[in-house]
Amino acid sequence: MKTFDELAQELKPADPDVSAAWRIVLIGLDTEILTVRELKEVYECMKENVGRGFDEFDFDPHFPDGEIRVSLLDEEVFCSKELFIEHLGKVLHSYNESG
Repeated sequence: MKTFDELAQELKPADPDVSAAWRIVLIGLDTEILTVRELKEVYECMKENVGRGFDEFDFDPHFPDGEIRVSLLDEEVFCSKELFIEHLGKVLHSYNESG
């Protein structure tokens, strides 16, 4: 069985902006700032259009044109909220299926 971190590394977003945001998520997982439990919270919050933050991490869906801002410290990336939620859901679903 693969860990969540392994699946998150393997499943690459097709959209380049989501890929840039996902790279920040991977940094959070790698440095243990983010956990799978917290990403499940982010997933639920994003579906409700509610922002969520953890320490230096922030997921903010309150931008025009359906964008989300994913930020860690001074680095921030904007991407499609819908596509980010879709990718996060895909990784979470794959993880649940493998468990």
